[in-house]
Amino acid sequence: MAFIPSAHAEDRFKGRGIKQEDINFCLKNYHIKLEEVGGVHLFIAKHPNGKRIQVVIDTKNNQLMSAMWLK
Repeated sequence: MAFIPSAHAEDRFKGRGIKQEDINFCLKNYHIKLEEVGGVHLFIAKHPNGKRIQVVIDTKNNQLMSAMWLK
């Protein structure tokens, strides 16, 4: 399922050098998934570039809320 980024989230992850392919990788290959009340899910995956990526989605509203590289 494709999630629609909020305008703010899209600006932020583009500014962080995160592409849609990176987000898709995380959602398909996560090693940590946290489910919060209200449909918010946090995913973390180790990316092939050696960094960890975190993606937060709101499944209730079908919205990509955040994407960032982790240290």
